[in-house]
Amino acid sequence: MMRWSVRSPRLPALGLAAALCASLAACGGETSRTGPSNDLLIVGYDREPDTMNRYATHILEDIEACVVEGLVTNDEEMKIVPVLAAEIPTTENGGVIVRADGGMDVTWKLRPGVKWHDGVSHTSADVKFTVDAINKGDWKPESVDGFDRITSVDTPDSLTAVVHYKEVYAPYQLQFVRGTLPKHVLEGRDLNTANDYNRAPLGTGPYKVKEWKTGEYILLERAEGYWRGAEYPKIKQLLFRFLTNTTTRINLLKSGEVHMVALVAWDK
Repeated sequence: MMRWSVRSPRLPALGLAAALCASLAACGGETSRTGPSNDLLIVGYDREPDTMNRYATHILEDIEACVVEGLVTNDEEMKIVPVLAAEIPTTENGGVIVRADGGMDVTWKLRPGVKWHDGVSHTSADVKFTVDAINKGDWKPESVDGFDRITSVDTPDSLTAVVHYKEVYAPYQLQFVRGTLPKHVLEGRDLNTANDYNRAPLGTGPYKVKEWKTGEYILLERAEGYWRGAEYPKIKQLLFRFLTNTTTRINLLKSGEVHMVALVAWDK
């Protein structure tokens, strides 16, 4: 479990992802010594991402999750709850069927009205494209667990994806916790070299990448037209400053140059 320390009272934010994000005062990279506000929140983060592609990153996904939402996520009690999915498929609601041959069919119903940040609708075609891209074999995601058990995906309509497994896969509910890849942007491309996406992915989340200054910070800004409503997200800009030294993170927290820090030793 990641440990976070804050210097100021809790701010209203949008769900788990926004609570883990931070922001920058100005495009020039200067940070504020004032307290956090709904215009600005700055996090001292202990590492720089290797990529913003949630399926390819080998580190924690706090920053990526602000931009690319999953079909599901875990709430504060670690219960699996729907995000881009309209519901969690189960045997009780008919979303999961165990076949006589030992395989399993999982039907994902997607939330209607969700759009990618470029205005294109998020659909079941993106679910199928994600599975096919991972299983194709010419791209090296961080893990293929679960995906390597999928034989095919049917898309009977734009909001329904039926995932066929060759065997029963117990953690199927978390299969798409990392979200989906935008088919209309990535189809036919080499995902290993698609750096426009890997550094600034198209998502459906509350934030989009405004700037990634290597070695210094990633700046996120509020995505207009977010599907939860115009009042979200509450915080306009979010910044992760890359501060690998624990003492530095603590000192900047004390001075007010950052508003929140991640991964602080328990004895600090």
